[in-house]
Amino acid sequence: MWSNGNGFVQTVFSQISFEKNPKIWANPDPSLDSDRILFLSDLSETCFRKYLRKEHLKKNAKLSGAFREKGNCLYKNGDFNASLSVYNQALCLAPKSEDVYPITLANRSAVWYALQKYENSIADITRSLASSYPKELRFKLLERKAKCQMALKWKKCSEETIEEFVDCVKESDINSALKDKKISAIKAEFEKIVNENGENGENGENGEENSSSNGNSNCNNTINITHTDSNKDNSKSDTISVKGLESQDSPSSFKLGFADSVSIGHSPTQGRFTYANRDINPGEIIAVDEPYVKQLDKEHIKTHCWHCLGRAPLPIPCDNCSGVMFCSDVCLRLSSTSYHKYECGITDIIQNGGVGTWILAYRAISSRPFSFWQNLDMKNSEEGGEESEDPFYRYNVLETHENSRRFVVPALMKEALTVVFFIRCLNRRGYFPESKNYDDPDCDPTLYPVELMLANKLRKFIKIASFNSHEVTEVIVRRKGNEDNVGARRVGTAINPYLALINHSCDPNHGRVWNSNKGTITAFGTRLIREGEEIVDGYSATFSNRGKKDRHFVHDRYNFTCTCRACREDWPLLPQLEKEIKVKTKPGKVKKLKLLYKNIETNPSIENCSAFMKLATDVIQPPHALLVVVEDKLQRCLLKKYGA
Repeated sequence: MWSNGNGFVQTVFSQISFEKNPKIWANPDPSLDSDRILFLSDLSETCFRKYLRKEHLKKNAKLSGAFREKGNCLYKNGDFNASLSVYNQALCLAPKSEDVYPITLANRSAVWYALQKYENSIADITRSLASSYPKELRFKLLERKAKCQMALKWKKCSEETIEEFVDCVKESDINSALKDKKISAIKAEFEKIVNENGENGENGENGEENSSSNGNSNCNNTINITHTDSNKDNSKSDTISVKGLESQDSPSSFKLGFADSVSIGHSPTQGRFTYANRDINPGEIIAVDEPYVKQLDKEHIKTHCWHCLGRAPLPIPCDNCSGVMFCSDVCLRLSSTSYHKYECGITDIIQNGGVGTWILAYRAISSRPFSFWQNLDMKNSEEGGEESEDPFYRYNVLETHENSRRFVVPALMKEALTVVFFIRCLNRRGYFPESKNYDDPDCDPTLYPVELMLANKLRKFIKIASFNSHEVTEVIVRRKGNEDNVGARRVGTAINPYLALINHSCDPNHGRVWNSNKGTITAFGTRLIREGEEIVDGYSATFSNRGKKDRHFVHDRYNFTCTCRACREDWPLLPQLEKEIKVKTKPGKVKKLKLLYKNIETNPSIENCSAFMKLATDVIQPPHALLVVVEDKLQRCLLKKYGA
């Protein structure tokens, strides 16, 4: 969906005259989609020259140096958090081949040291030393690194660093007396740590508890950041560990996809849908999915990883542009070797286009080399691809409502214009075997055949993004008195091929938890789902917090009319719902339910909430305030326990 009509793509759309080819503006026939794309591409204004020329994300050593100096001032004044933010900006702008990059890393390591974030300081020092930090100053960084390791009680690591520090000091230009003083001081500090913690130090001979999973200890000049490769080799099994997600009869590991308790059905009215083939308990896993494509929201670019969408407390900038950051070398490599090279330097332009979730279509294309699309038999991919190990084939068969007669021509023309814009961006970044220079006013703007081939795929993927995207949220925990106030904050959007098969209801019966560390999203039942009952999602707000009229406005955008029970019976909002349990029969269950709710008020655990929701099925008829409140508490408990 477009971002509320904001952005320069909307501006260009407004400038296109209806008088040019009035027939195509009057006919909503889906078979004319290719004609719409060709018509728009033939207009000079759709070259977007004015906008694509504005590349603001180039590296800039001079500007980076200015930010670094500002960070130094903030650091000297003791404003450490502000200095971190400014140093991050300096790193994004710094060319990695120039001195400003390793020097800024060294400056940032000093902030981490002051904040007693010693492992972060070590990581920045290691990167700085590996990035041509001035040789005559290396002893300063090695001294800080040794102090960090001693603070972490890594005996052998600090011992090795001290040896390296002594060698560097001896080779430095400082006077002999100062050399001896520095060497004596660091050795005395080391002896003090050893005497206080015993011969081997608190964490053992080699700081083994702090070593990375690949066996490299923190003594080495490698940066030990463990990270899940969410774009793993598709030739391998899709089995992932979901340790700790045991719930009722759920297994401790899942293959990507639905649990054995879920089946997929089909009907003329619903299309594909999911349902329980046995009773599914509250809190039980119903699916584990991995996004096929995902995109970070613009407002989180300075704080989150461009690739995995997780927080980036120790951000690593792109090698070639100043627009995005990564949480680890792994994410940087995965991004740079696939989609990011076709958006590098123009990420701000693509986002400022105001095309909303349709950016996911661009990402779907740029994640694969041009040769993939050139060799793809799209028809075969639609007919038999779901069993393939390549997740593209699950993505490619998602609902597009391609033949719906509910689309209006302006919406179809906006889709076509966005396709043309994406093609211009891909062309500018050298995606095609041969590129056109659309900056040249004499260049023929009409798409040539290979561009049109890709344009038709983009058109389909825009529709997939329109009807199958989910929010990606991170867990937010705020302390309020003696309780944790747990919530979720949106950081991006994604297309989850399995979970996208779940249909809508304004009274959904499952919830999702995103974990950026694993790169997966897990779906849980949030109430007792009876055998044969459909599993449903909420594409809009739920009945309890948004009125029917407002919800249906959203449904119209998604090209469907909701006929769920909450809409048919026009259930009231939460403040108007019944709050008392007035069931005269089953007094034993009512008493137990009230006791459970009292426990939930003081201890809203997964166990208490799940027990309440299961028992409530036999006692309380929806809609009811207690069902809404406890289901929400269960979702928050699941977020807190399983979210990153």
